[in-house]
Amino acid sequence: MLARLRSPVTEAANAVLWPLDLKLQHQPHWDRHFRRWARQAGRVGDPNDAGDADWAHDLLDEGLRDHYLPLLSPDAVIVELGPGSGRLSRHLIGRCRELIAIDNSKYVCRWMRRYLDGKGQFQVHRINGPRLAILDDACADAVVAHGVFVHLDLDETYWFLIEFARVLRPGGVCSFTFTSPASPAGIAAMRQFGGPGERSVFRLHHPESIRCVAAAAGFKSASFTETSSRIVFADLTR
Repeated sequence: MLARLRSPVTEAANAVLWPLDLKLQHQPHWDRHFRRWARQAGRVGDPNDAGDADWAHDLLDEGLRDHYLPLLSPDAVIVELGPGSGRLSRHLIGRCRELIAIDNSKYVCRWMRRYLDGKGQFQVHRINGPRLAILDDACADAVVAHGVFVHLDLDETYWFLIEFARVLRPGGVCSFTFTSPASPAGIAAMRQFGGPGERSVFRLHHPESIRCVAAAAGFKSASFTETSSRIVFADLTR
């Protein structure tokens, strides 16, 4: 899972370093959850069983059934952005020709190389922002991201979609979740996880905003599945 959470000090330092093409990196705070689940592996078996229990509210089961698993085939190359501890990855690997996991966390990348070993064909790459130079044009059949874009601003979402449109083959699909302000649950999440002078960890996007940036990024169509919670599923076709 990727997060764009930076302190004012980091932002100020980056403003100075930007002309030099340098940047301070903040350790993703989600890593503490992944480390805790990994420590529980001896008691629960797969550590992602603990992750699923902790984050049962994020509708991963619904996403698997209706959005992610239908994209798989024995010949498919799947790119996953922000795999975290592999809660989604473990359902993808072995059901496609190759899974390519990309994340900005050193810990996640190390963990995923160990966790996926022996389960199927895969690659793991660490990225620094929405640039996927390690991936060729039109190399993937689908891109998936669960619980990632709920934390990204619209501009960062746009730049990732630009890259996804580049690496997807014609007709390929990008499927992900985001948080919408069009439901009471979305507004409640913003209020619960933020406050005056404190920025929420969630970034709220209206489906039409996602549709606009998807079209600008080169996707031919976009469909959205709203739920009873704050979560919306997006399926973009290249």
